[in-house]
Amino acid sequence: MTTFAELKTRAARSLRDPSKVTFLDAELGDYINRGIAEVGRYAPQQFVEDIQLNEGQNTYQLRGGTGNLIANPSFEQGDETMFDSAYNVLTPSTAPDLTAGWQTVSSDIRVLFGKSAYAKSGTVVGIIYVPANTSQRSMYQDIPVNPGTTYYLSGWHWKGAAGGEGNVILVNTLDVNSAVILTDVIRHDTTAGTPQFMSGSYTTPVDGTVKYLQVKIVGYSAGAYSSEQSYGFEDIKLVESADANLVASNSRANIEVRRVEIFNSSYTPVLSVLNLTPNSSEYISSSEAGWDYWAGDLTIPVGTFNQLDTAINFLRVWGWAPYDRLTDDTQVTDLTNELEEAVLLFVRIEGLSALVMDRDLFTQWQTRSGNTDASPASIMNAQSLAQEEWRRRVRSLQVLRGS
Repeated sequence: MTTFAELKTRAARSLRDPSKVTFLDAELGDYINRGIAEVGRYAPQQFVEDIQLNEGQNTYQLRGGTGNLIANPSFEQGDETMFDSAYNVLTPSTAPDLTAGWQTVSSDIRVLFGKSAYAKSGTVVGIIYVPANTSQRSMYQDIPVNPGTTYYLSGWHWKGAAGGEGNVILVNTLDVNSAVILTDVIRHDTTAGTPQFMSGSYTTPVDGTVKYLQVKIVGYSAGAYSSEQSYGFEDIKLVESADANLVASNSRANIEVRRVEIFNSSYTPVLSVLNLTPNSSEYISSSEAGWDYWAGDLTIPVGTFNQLDTAINFLRVWGWAPYDRLTDDTQVTDLTNELEEAVLLFVRIEGLSALVMDRDLFTQWQTRSGNTDASPASIMNAQSLAQEEWRRRVRSLQVLRGS
């Protein structure tokens, strides 16, 4: 299994830019994700998922896992005053109501949820202000966790005002009484003035001593500055590692459901008791004619659901799903080796197309060792050959979706 960083390294080599001077990490990452999306159209991933039924609920999300465990991860929610240019002074007692899930410690913390070009999700970022001659201010969330489970933390953060020391994203472990067991089991500091991505993982002990992970965002001034300092945070995520390659919410509508069965778990092995038909196969398509998958949600008829025992019955769903986007260097793709090679071929086409379209980019690329003898005509020829190879490759990869 290949990480995002390894794919970018291989992509850079295929474009004869191994040092990533012309094609930077960001561009290579965009090319790779476009390739993953394109490959997924021809050869999506197969999945089988069991859905546990809940009383009074006949609609269920597919391939979503637990998702992001952080409330308000991109600071898009909160009291309307949180979005004013005149930021608030918060107290621990009122902060959660204003900040939609984030807790505070200090009574004089100032926070702004403001529109920013640095936003990664939505339009807003979170900014913590540290008073003059003050060491730090922070916000946190305590997340209930399961034993023996690996959790993955990621986020963006940056130093705002000139002179500020830096800021921190970290995770502490807590016991059943919310007392700290270990500090900084994940930690990332930055003093950069532009957003820096961080990521890390932690596996909870199997004995269940760790009941919570405390995710903390900290503005740190070391008490050495006579003026107020600001620190930015954005897109904070804590997910179970098992969710790493599940389908992102904005791609879930592209799932193709092929078969839905109802199973009885009181038998060993479990027994299929009913094969549900899709409503599209019925004479009249309606919500009570059969199962339906729409906008990322699977719905089964109310009449069918009311005949089930949620204690012993569950749904088993077969289908095809797109591959998730890669967002950080440590994330591992679940593409096969064959599909990875197809993605890298697509990246080569994207890179060569960029060289053809942008003369300045081509001039910069041409100065690299081994590229000086290349001409615009040779690049166009290489682009044409790569496109023809891509057409042959996808024909061999294309999957016929059966039932």
